[in-house]
Amino acid sequence: MLLGAGGKGSPSAEDYIRQGEYEKAISILEDALKKSPSDVKLKQALFLCYFQAGVKKFEGSEFASAGEYFAKALKLDPSSIQARQNLALSLFKLGNLEEAKRVVEEGLKTAKPDRNLLLILAQIYQKEGNEEKVIATLEEIHENYPEDKETGLILARLYYSKLKLDKARQVYLKLAEHYPEDLDILSSIAKTYEDEGKWGEAISEYEKMLQIDPKNIVVYRRMGRIYEKEGKLDEAIALYNRALESLKNIPQFYLWLGVLWEKKGDENSALENFKKARDLSIEHPLPYFKLAMAEKDSREREMLLKQAVNKGVRALEEAEKHLLLQIGEETSLESLRGSLELAEEIENIEKTLRLSLDAYLFPEGEKSSERAERELQNLLKRYPQSRILLEYTGLILESKGEWDKALEVWRKILQRNPRVERAHLGMGKSLEAMGKWEEAGRAYKSALELQEDDEEAFEGMVRMYEKTGKIGVLVEEWERKAKFPSYRYNLLFLNRFEKLLLKAGREKEAEEVRKKIEEVKKLKEEGKL
Repeated sequence: MLLGAGGKGSPSAEDYIRQGEYEKAISILEDALKKSPSDVKLKQALFLCYFQAGVKKFEGSEFASAGEYFAKALKLDPSSIQARQNLALSLFKLGNLEEAKRVVEEGLKTAKPDRNLLLILAQIYQKEGNEEKVIATLEEIHENYPEDKETGLILARLYYSKLKLDKARQVYLKLAEHYPEDLDILSSIAKTYEDEGKWGEAISEYEKMLQIDPKNIVVYRRMGRIYEKEGKLDEAIALYNRALESLKNIPQFYLWLGVLWEKKGDENSALENFKKARDLSIEHPLPYFKLAMAEKDSREREMLLKQAVNKGVRALEEAEKHLLLQIGEETSLESLRGSLELAEEIENIEKTLRLSLDAYLFPEGEKSSERAERELQNLLKRYPQSRILLEYTGLILESKGEWDKALEVWRKILQRNPRVERAHLGMGKSLEAMGKWEEAGRAYKSALELQEDDEEAFEGMVRMYEKTGKIGVLVEEWERKAKFPSYRYNLLFLNRFEKLLLKAGREKEAEEVRKKIEEVKKLKEEGKL
């Protein structure tokens, strides 16, 4: 007889199961099981149908129906871990955390708790905001399943976020026993040592990585940076020369060697390495700029500076794209370190690019000329998105007093990136010159928020609030700020607050702020701040 046969001429449960129509099979099987309650095959078939129907409902986000089916499956077979997991997940999705927890905890009463059930429990604790229990649950998984890479990494990163570097390292070391050639795990071990300033241990870990991957440029760079932090320039030079034995055509090593030789005061060796980086067409402005500054022939110098500008614009755009991608990804202390290192590299590229542009566009030191404008326009045709080139265009227009055109440029920059401080400052100056004082005040204020030590932005903001008769409004804003701990002991803020109060004619309050300034200075001298 067919399993769960239907009526005469009707499909059987087996037919419906083959067609994936589990709910239709269920009604037939339930009726059959009522007649034969001890039939093992019927129970197995019904369990399968409950489970698969639950999966379909879950995939369709019908979590209440899914939970009902998984509960029925679990009732038929209380030992089924999968049915228990899926029931708990359905309850979790419905927000019924207590019931989900009960289902999970019931299943954990075994000699070796199930990994997936523990993960669900960790999710429940996370939803409840109980980070301590999240960590305790992940620790239990790591203890029972030390080879579980995914959970181990989550636990280590949680420790990292709590600055428990030693605990994070212990997890990574345990994972390394199971994955001895996993470069990400080995790198994480090295980074924990770096963050504790244990340079020797970090170097040892990086050396292990080079044994696995002797051509890993990132590892060489990390080691080189450690040697530089320690002031061991000779060791860093030896390291990069060692790398070049197997990586002869990697121009970055010659760039780094040039910088190191320059720090040691050996200009000839520095230039020799910068030339090698240039000959390998490195996409970085520094070698071209350094060679240009050492070049006596004016034509050759101009050509090198032009190369420095082109390389610098491209390198800066590429690095900024990478930084935006990093910031957009899930953040952790480890990823933040990478972002900070990239931000530092961007700062170095931008500094060299600005020096190169100054030397290329204004060889005689003048800040505006037909040649400079022409060259800038040619460059912008090639790199229309370049923030730096647009900034220089704005500066030239400012120097010529063409404030309306300059304003268009600053707005164009801010449309692409609203966090460019110089563009806000430029907008303030342009709007002030055009008599639009209220708008100018807002622009100066935005510049100051992005760079608090910008004195020009501060003075401009105060000037505009004075002109619009709203200096009292600005004072009230700063009075509110003064109540926050981050401002209460900030000398830059307090000095400016005193100036602001004096501008508003509030001498008594200014005198009180002056006393606070002297108090903060004394605390700093005594090392209490």
